[in-house]
Amino acid sequence: MEGILDDSRLDGVFDVRTALRPLRRAELVRTGDLDALLATIELNCQIWGGTGTVLVPSLGGTIEDAYRDELIRSDIDSLSMRLCGEELKAPNWIDHGMARPYAALLIADGMDRDKWWPFRVADLRADDPWRPIYAACVGSWPVTPSESLFPSPIYDAPPESFDLFFKVEREAIAGSLDDLVERLTGRNTNGPRALSLLGLASGMRPNTGYIASDRVLPMRDETKTAAGPNIIVVFGDDPVADGALLWNLRGAHADGYALPIGIPKSEVGRQALESLRNPGLFAAFGFSGGQVYITSASIPLYELEEIAGIYPGQQAVTFDKLLTFGRAPAIPRAQLATFSNGVARLVPEHDADTKLIYPHGRQNFGPELQLDVIVDGDHVPSSRSLRGEQFWGPRFIAGWASLQVPSGSLRRSPSVRVEWPTTWLRLQCVAQDRDLEVEVSEPGHAALALVDALGGIDQIQWLANPILVAFLYRLAERSGMTWWKGRWTAARKEIDELGIEENVFDELAERMGRDDVVVAPSGEGRELEFQEFVKALGGKERAATNWIRWAERRHLVVRGTEVRCDKCRARSWIPMTAVPPSVTCSGCGRSIDHPFQPRHLQFSYRLGEVLRRALEMDCLDHLFALRYFHELFKDKGLVGIHPGVNFKEKGAADVTAEADVLLLFADATLVPGEVKRTGAGVTATGITKLEAAADRLASPWSFFAVGQAARDCGSNVPDAAERQASRPRLVVTTDQTFTDHPHWSLGGDPFAWTPISQADEDARSERFVTHLRERSPDDPWSSQGSSLLRDKKDDVETAGEATRRPRPEQ
Repeated sequence: MEGILDDSRLDGVFDVRTALRPLRRAELVRTGDLDALLATIELNCQIWGGTGTVLVPSLGGTIEDAYRDELIRSDIDSLSMRLCGEELKAPNWIDHGMARPYAALLIADGMDRDKWWPFRVADLRADDPWRPIYAACVGSWPVTPSESLFPSPIYDAPPESFDLFFKVEREAIAGSLDDLVERLTGRNTNGPRALSLLGLASGMRPNTGYIASDRVLPMRDETKTAAGPNIIVVFGDDPVADGALLWNLRGAHADGYALPIGIPKSEVGRQALESLRNPGLFAAFGFSGGQVYITSASIPLYELEEIAGIYPGQQAVTFDKLLTFGRAPAIPRAQLATFSNGVARLVPEHDADTKLIYPHGRQNFGPELQLDVIVDGDHVPSSRSLRGEQFWGPRFIAGWASLQVPSGSLRRSPSVRVEWPTTWLRLQCVAQDRDLEVEVSEPGHAALALVDALGGIDQIQWLANPILVAFLYRLAERSGMTWWKGRWTAARKEIDELGIEENVFDELAERMGRDDVVVAPSGEGRELEFQEFVKALGGKERAATNWIRWAERRHLVVRGTEVRCDKCRARSWIPMTAVPPSVTCSGCGRSIDHPFQPRHLQFSYRLGEVLRRALEMDCLDHLFALRYFHELFKDKGLVGIHPGVNFKEKGAADVTAEADVLLLFADATLVPGEVKRTGAGVTATGITKLEAAADRLASPWSFFAVGQAARDCGSNVPDAAERQASRPRLVVTTDQTFTDHPHWSLGGDPFAWTPISQADEDARSERFVTHLRERSPDDPWSSQGSSLLRDKKDDVETAGEATRRPRPEQ
């Protein structure tokens, strides 16, 4: 079901984006070994897709946490664990073996030499501090193509020179900022890095909608988003670590700006920083993007802050806040895919791709390719478990399904099979990353059954009304509940006469369950006539008719009638869907000769089992919270939402953490929520329980949802919110969850504590009834029809007045 974390499989026609690409590698480079770094860059500038190779600095075989975390989140196919002849242990989620790198010259061989812009290669002295910066920014080549990429099916030996394929302008220079900027932004020339990107799209664009403001919720990777490509890497004592960082940032961000760029520490000054603020050298994007960030992998933060203070508009941050690898260089496509039971077949290569990749028609000897697939709007979280452990098995890397495309197999079948994972499997994998197992709770089962009966999350809105909810609870109550509450009222009066304080009695009564709704068991409960529904919906008979018809189709209410035995006079209630040819008396067991009145049949209604069970499990408010958060986040990376789950440590029997409502996002974030019927349920114990769950799930925020209006909640409810904490805890009430159309307006705060008045709530209820009176929930709504069929009387009159207006004299 759309939006729900469940086992349903993808079915239907969907917009799909694919990216056909060479395999992407990550390579270790030893810190302190500059020659090895430069040799690695030279080689990757000759490999097709090589500028997407991630360089990982390593000291003693260890990898920094910032790089390790980013590797998990990125579309890396293989991590080369050989470092200077030393074989290191590879993590099983990334090391899948490595095919032979494919020389970009084999792609260039099929292209017209005369259409190339010349390639400019800069040769810097070995002791020039700009040397690793030039290599990371524009790339570098050896004098002749590297022997390690040959022989190939086309060339038995390396070509003698790059000049055989295109014009090369090679010059020995002394590095400088002005020269480097000119090479990065100059027109009609190429740098060595460009060779590896033949026919491939690479780099990510800045977020054009970015706004810097006080965040309602923490934003993951906000510094990366705010910076975009506007990064200056200051080179310090370890040019290898800084060079690898700059290489990775240049590969992650699309070319077109001078930034990201590097500057030796000795040459950083006001003039250099000011020159990089010239228009066209940096990216101004969104409403707030454009600030330049200063970073380094080898210089401490306090020194970077001093450098940033040289010229206004700079900010110093540690490199881990900016490190990103972006997407692998690829050939992007968009197509429609028809999924059946979660499986579709896609065409990975088009004619233009085949001509580019196999210029000599030798498909059996082409590069090893990957096809990355994403279904628009159906996010797959970045999860270590979803990466898989087998190269040929299902792998979901960085939110994409990643499939191997053996060239030979495409000659037999021009399509490949892709199987999309269920949202519940995605949740299980994210839980496994945290060494947890997940299961549906009992209230969760009841809530899911009700959502399924309703037909989707959007249908929950036809229950989201306080008067209607109170009416449904009344319909679900056991017979005698009125007497029970009346008895408590009488006891209250007697205790008042004894001089006991009211608040003491109320606290005791609440703790003993005076105000709890006792839902009748299956087959029992109240039955109410149609006029009771009319009364609950403001006396609007049409609204009651539309609501009951909608509810009956979903088995939320059951229509029936009362029959009386002619012999023993016993009464019983029979649902109309189960009326037998003859009615048997439940009192004496004999057949009733005349069960129905001769003139008319009086109908009444009881709750359907699916709704009764949801009320019994006290999970109706789960659905209101589910609808609210789904509407807020469905276009903000939400994978899905669930109305009740339990988490257990692997192999354990006891529940470690539970969530009445759970949100799963594309970045593998889990957000738990606690739902309470009244504000009294928000206690210190409940807060501790929610915080423990957020701790175990590594959640960036959590929330309480209360099924009561904010004005009726005690001070404990708003006090439970922690808006300024490093991990915010939100509180929402029916003021929000009963909103007609939940949305997150630009610069707004949908979680602000602003209680609505009784008059506002009455107006909202009146709109609810008006919608029911004017249109049945089952009537299809069309935005096109709503626009075209709206009343245009005013428009016509205005136009008529315009035609009758006298013309001004000439």
